[in-house]
Amino acid sequence: MQLSRFSFLCVVLFTFCSLQTCSAQSAGSALAQKLQQLKSTHAGAGGAAGRTVANSPAYEKMLTGVALIQCTTDDATTSGTGWVVDAEQRLLVTNHHVIDGFLDCWIYFPLYVDGHLVTNPAEALSPERALAARVVDVAINYDLALLQLEGPLPEGIVALDIADAPASPGDTIHSVAGSTVGSQSLWVYSTGHVRQTVRGLMANDYEANLLESDMATNQGNSGGPVCNDSGQVVAVVEGHRTDARLVSIYVSLESLAEYLSDALRCVNPETVEDLQFAAQRQLNDYRSSVALQHVNRALNLEPDSASLLAMRGWCWYFDGDADSARADFEEAIENDRKFADAHSGLGYLAVGENDHETAIKHFTDAVRNDPGNVEYLVQRGKSHFALEDYDAAYRDFNKAIATQSDYMDAIVNRGYASIELGNQDQGLADLELVVDYFTEDPQIFDYYGRACLMNENYEDAVKFFSHSLTLDPEYETALFGLGLTFLEMSQAEDAGEPLAKALELNPNSASYQFFYGIQQLTVGVPSGLDYVARAVELAPQDESMRNTYQELKANLGQTQQNQFVAKQVIPEKYVGVWYGKVSGNGRSVEFHLTLNEDGTYINQVIGTSATAPRLDQTENGRFTVDGDEAIVFSDETSEYRMPIKWQGSYFQAYIQEIGVWLILSKTR
Repeated sequence: MQLSRFSFLCVVLFTFCSLQTCSAQSAGSALAQKLQQLKSTHAGAGGAAGRTVANSPAYEKMLTGVALIQCTTDDATTSGTGWVVDAEQRLLVTNHHVIDGFLDCWIYFPLYVDGHLVTNPAEALSPERALAARVVDVAINYDLALLQLEGPLPEGIVALDIADAPASPGDTIHSVAGSTVGSQSLWVYSTGHVRQTVRGLMANDYEANLLESDMATNQGNSGGPVCNDSGQVVAVVEGHRTDARLVSIYVSLESLAEYLSDALRCVNPETVEDLQFAAQRQLNDYRSSVALQHVNRALNLEPDSASLLAMRGWCWYFDGDADSARADFEEAIENDRKFADAHSGLGYLAVGENDHETAIKHFTDAVRNDPGNVEYLVQRGKSHFALEDYDAAYRDFNKAIATQSDYMDAIVNRGYASIELGNQDQGLADLELVVDYFTEDPQIFDYYGRACLMNENYEDAVKFFSHSLTLDPEYETALFGLGLTFLEMSQAEDAGEPLAKALELNPNSASYQFFYGIQQLTVGVPSGLDYVARAVELAPQDESMRNTYQELKANLGQTQQNQFVAKQVIPEKYVGVWYGKVSGNGRSVEFHLTLNEDGTYINQVIGTSATAPRLDQTENGRFTVDGDEAIVFSDETSEYRMPIKWQGSYFQAYIQEIGVWLILSKTR
């Protein structure tokens, strides 16, 4: 059958459109199939977000031995990362700073569901999965710690291999963190390269062999393994530089090996030597309760050992049990009269009781039996210093420095003693040597200020005293020093607050009472004489204070007309002639009150009602302004304190006798 030209074109067009439609349907079906496949894969993984499949051999290997570590207090939960170093003994390595202050912690290992790693914290960190572990050993100088699980390792968890050789610059490295700041997942993977190897400072300022890397590690990575491509440990995450870009710091293989060779002695110590070694390491980190367990076991083996008795004494000392500590120190000395550490322990106990004379005797015994131990010299020097025997203190500190020239505690204390002895140049030289090691110590900046004050370098004195108070706002000697400096600078108004605060902190200090009284008198508050009198009562032997008090007493008019120690300068806004009127009970009194800049006043009555009592027409006296009070002296002996305040341009004073605020308006 033949088709017309029109019919033929219709068939062609229909066929073409059909082919296009089929092609579109095919493409749509392929996309739909792809999406369905992805959905099925997701469903096959359990349908839960946060489940992944590892795609790196090193990552796979690290997941078999990495752990998330949690330490919980009543206030918060801290976390870090660790890794299994010995499966048989159930041992894990982490950073010291992760578990610092804790004896126990909780461990979480990776969770898999249907072969997929669960990275959702809500699912993987359920309490029933937590495994208990205890701290076996710590070393702050390596920032490393060794933990031991109380129960067996979960199935599939093994120890990570330690590499045979350290990593080198350019090597690829890998790490896994349990959980990090900035991530919402678990088992966070990082990779990078070794930038350099160095002997340098860790984040905690201790020196170790380090790897520097461009690998991104954050809070939460701490303590985690750093592995090579084979998944072998070449370092431990320690910290990162916040002032640089991509500079992470890791404890290198050499320092890790040094640490573990000592730490493993503490896992199950049995001999007296190992028990004592383990106890000392715990004491070094102030974990006295753990140390005590080791020492008691050792004493069961050697009950008469002076060194073990002294060590137990230190355990009691750090636990705050002074009586038990003293008993052990004394028994140690009975067993060995020359055991210096026990004499030193008795010295520290005496210091704690503020009995520095007894402390000096015990530290002297310690020095006699171990003259090379600079700590004993320094502690004896500190007790001499506390007794204000600065010459003896200086000799002890100087002798300690002669024995060990870089002993920081001796240097800084010799600086203090030098300043107390008036040798501010020597004192400043010593403090400059060590200030970088004591940047958070308010005492060193207090003494800097004292030396500057002695040298009449008042601007620097203010700077250093102020910095000391920034570190500790209630450091009373810095408050006192700052007040004295302002007095020397003739800034008595500025001196009031620091001197008052120092006196509040230590009201029984004669010096604080005396100079606060001087400050008050200088700003025109005659009651400052009371503080000077109190200073004389507290230090009756101080002839200088007593003589000053007598002079001030005379100058203030106890034997002659009342006057101020110094000419008073009254704030300009008070100076002038004021109009006031007092009314009440049908009576009224009008007056003009003239306030002069030298602190004198004239009160002149200008009118009274017929029923008001007769008043003197004119009254003369003196006054001063102390904060929100006016202190008025109407005769040689009477002092009256009057609350005052300002309301716009009106000056108000509270008249207590009639219980009203008197409004004063300026006439000229």
